Amino acid sequence: MKRWVIALVTLCGLSACVFPNTAAQRGDAAAARGDWKDAERAYRAAVDREPANAALAQKYQEARIQAVAVAMRTAEACRERADLACVDRELQYVLSLDPGNVDAARMQGVARTELARAELAEAQRLVDAGRPEDALVHVDQARAHSADPEISSEASDIEARAAALAAERARELLASADGRPLDEALRVLDDALALAHAAMQRDSSYAAVEREIAAQRVEIARKEAERLGADADAALSSSDFARAGELYEQAARISSDVRLSRRAEYARSIAAGDRAVAQRDFEAATRAFQKAVATGEDTKAIASARAEAAEPRVYRIQFDWLMITPSRPGTDTPWVGDSWIRQVAFQGGGAVAGFMVGGPAGAKVGQELGKVAANVPPENRPTLRVLLELPDGRVVAAEKKKGIYVTLGAELWLTSNHYDTRTLRVFVQHVRTAGNEDVGTFRIPLGELVSQQVLTDIHNVAPAIQAVSFYSEPADEYLDGGVRNLLPVDQDENKAPTRSSPKKGRLRYQLTDMRTIVSSADNGGDFGSEPDPEVSILQDSDEVFRSTIAKDTRTGTWALSSTYLFAAPDDKFTVFVRDVDPLETDDVFSGTFTGAQITSGTVTLKTQGGSSLTMSFTHEVGGPR
Repeated sequence: MKRWVIALVTLCGLSACVFPNTAAQRGDAAAARGDWKDAERAYRAAVDREPANAALAQKYQEARIQAVAVAMRTAEACRERADLACVDRELQYVLSLDPGNVDAARMQGVARTELARAELAEAQRLVDAGRPEDALVHVDQARAHSADPEISSEASDIEARAAALAAERARELLASADGRPLDEALRVLDDALALAHAAMQRDSSYAAVEREIAAQRVEIARKEAERLGADADAALSSSDFARAGELYEQAARISSDVRLSRRAEYARSIAAGDRAVAQRDFEAATRAFQKAVATGEDTKAIASARAEAAEPRVYRIQFDWLMITPSRPGTDTPWVGDSWIRQVAFQGGGAVAGFMVGGPAGAKVGQELGKVAANVPPENRPTLRVLLELPDGRVVAAEKKKGIYVTLGAELWLTSNHYDTRTLRVFVQHVRTAGNEDVGTFRIPLGELVSQQVLTDIHNVAPAIQAVSFYSEPADEYLDGGVRNLLPVDQDENKAPTRSSPKKGRLRYQLTDMRTIVSSADNGGDFGSEPDPEVSILQDSDEVFRSTIAKDTRTGTWALSSTYLFAAPDDKFTVFVRDVDPLETDDVFSGTFTGAQITSGTVTLKTQGGSSLTMSFTHEVGGPR
C-alpha cells in the first residue's frame, strides 16, 4: 500500500495532477442541448471550484442570461393557462439570478395576489361546507402568498367566521358526548377539543370553551381508564395476559396514572413468556418473565413463578426409596421363596401408592413402609436392582439391595425446567441367579420431577411398584451430568474402574468416536499376527476410560454413545494406546492433551513412527425440550 502512495505522489509531481472539471463538462453538454437552467447550475458549480477561470466565468454569465430569458418565457406561458403556482416558481427563479428584474418582481406580485385570492375563495367554500379547520389552513396559505392590505382584511374576516364556526361545532360535540358510552364520548370530545383549540388560537375569547371541553374530557378519560383498568384486572385474573396487556395499554394512553403503563408491560411480558414457552424457547421465556417481575407489579408472584419454572438450570434429583408389592401383582406368590401363610397388612403401602416428594414427610412415610415391609419373612425378600436411563443415553444403577422396601440415596444432576418433556426411564429388576426378572419399568418426564408435581401414574405400566420417593432442588451449574451412589452401566464401551466427574470450572464433553492407527514401526505385532489395540484415558491419575479391544487390526475404530469427560481448560489427560495380548500387553505409544484442546472438537496424537489416535468430542449442553 505504501508503494502505491509514493507512486501517486511522484506522478502528481510530474504532471501537476490536473483533473477534469466535471461540472464544467456538464455545463457544456447542457448548453449544447439548449438546457440553459441546467447549464447555469453546472457552470455556477464549476466557477465555485475555479473562481479565477475567466473562460468559465464568461460561460456562466451567458448561461445565466439565457436561463433568465427561458424562465420569463415559461412564466408567461404559465400565466396564459392560469397556472399561478408555475408563474410564481419561474419568477422566483428569475429573481434569484437577477434580483433587480423589475418586470419579474411585478409579475410575481400579481401572481401571488391572485394565488392568495384563490386560497381565500377555497377557505370561504370550506367555511360554508362546515369545515372550519380546513378553511383556516387556506387562510394561512393566502397570507403567506401576499401581504396586500385587501388580502389581509378579507383573510381576517374569513378567519373570524371559521373560528366562530369551530367554537360552535365544539360546543355541539360537547353536548352530544353526554350519555354516550365512555369510549365513544372520549372520541367525540377529542374532536371537540381540536376544534376549540383551533378557535382559541385565532381568537383568545374562545379559551373558555377549550377549558370547558378539556375539563370534561379529563373526567371522561378518568372514568374510561377506570373501566378499561377493571376489564384488564378481570382479564389478568383469568390469565388472559395478552388481553389484559391490550386493555392496560388503552387505559394508559388516556390516563396519567403511570401504574397502568407498568401493568401493561407486566401483562404483555407474561403473554410473551407464555408464547415463548409454547415455542420451547425457554431462554426467551425466562427473559420475558423476568422483565415482568422487574415492573414491580408481580404482587401475586405470577411472573416469578413462571420464570422459575421456565429457566433452564441444573437440578439435583434424589431418589430416596422404593417399595414394591410383597408378591407378584394379582397373585399371592412371593417374588422369592415358598408361599407363606401369614398375611401381612400392607394397607400403608396402598395408601401412598405412586410417587412421593421426599423431605421430612416422605421420610416419615418411608419409615412406616419400612416397618410394614419388615414383616415379610427374610426368605421371601427379593434382591432389587434399580437402573436409570438418563436423557443423554447413559444407564446407571443403584446398589443392589434386599427387600420389598429399599433405600436408594441415588442422586443425579441434570439441566432441566418444569416444562421439560424429556424422560427418565426407571428399570426395577429382581436379581436372580437364573436371570434377572423385570419387576417394573416406567418413564417419568423430567419436568414433573424437578417441579415436584408428578402426574405420571405408574400403576398402569408397572403395577408391582407401589411407591417411589424422590426430591429435587436447584444446584450449581457445573454439576450438570454428575451422579452419586449410582454406578455406570456402560461396560460395553468403557471398561475403566472410574468415570470422569464434574467439578467447578469443568464443562461436559461427549467422546463420540475414536480412530487409532498402529504402525509397524511402533509395534510389530505378535509372532506375525496383527495387534489388538486398546485405548486408555487417565484424568488426575485416575483411569476414566478404557476402550474395548479391537481384534487383529492396525486400524481400530470405536463409536461411543455414553462416554463423557468433564474438563476444564487446564485439565491434563494422558492417553495410552496398547497392544493387548493374553500373555503380555505392550505400550504402542502414549500422549497428553488438555481440556482446552477438546474445545476444538477433535484431538489428534501422532508418533514419528506413523501411529496416531484421533478423538472426536461434542460439547454436551443438556437442557429441557
